Amino acid sequence: MVQDKRQREIHFRYINKEGNYISLRAVGSPLIGEQGDVEQLIVTATINNLQRKTVKLALVPV
Repeated sequence: MVQDKRQREIHFRYINKEGNYISLRAVGSPLIGEQGDVEQLIVTATINNLQRKTVKLALVPV
């Protein structure tokens, strides 16, 4: 991302304390300065939408 100054997307999967798999999507974008160099990186990570809906449904009292 820093060398070629392009946005990148990475997918992560990990196991939480309850033993469930959680999928994350991270997108990183470089901020290019006036000299054309990468000055900062912005990274946003989100939980997979399908899993987010499942988590919300699980939190609703029955």
